[in-house]
Amino acid sequence: YQGPSDMKQRFIKMVQKHKHNWKKISKSFEGGAFSSFFLRFKYKDMTKNKFRKKTLWTKFEDLVIVKYFMNNEYDWETIANHLQDRTSSMIKNRFYNHIRKYDQYDSLLEEIKQTEQEGNDIDELYKQSV
Repeated sequence: YQGPSDMKQRFIKMVQKHKHNWKKISKSFEGGAFSSFFLRFKYKDMTKNKFRKKTLWTKFEDLVIVKYFMNNEYDWETIANHLQDRTSSMIKNRFYNHIRKYDQYDSLLEEIKQTEQEGNDIDELYKQSV
């Protein structure tokens, strides 16, 4: 979508709010002026360049994934909202191919509890590391 930046931000917020339900988004966006297919295509086009660069995962990202997995379980989109430059599929792959495969879930969970007992917030630590 090649409109003003405020329209792009509104569009992205609608995608997050309606959890990629393109029919709802098309009805609420500009009075239904765009088809759901068009919006889905444009969203993928807008976001693909943002995530193209591969970067190494950090310990804080793993901690954020485990923290929000406790509450949201398999809702990868919700977890992705808490991490910068990571898609839901990247997070799902990280969870299954690293955290669970190498049996790190319990140790990360303990680290989260210990960090929060010390009065630190995982989200704040992650934001400082970025």
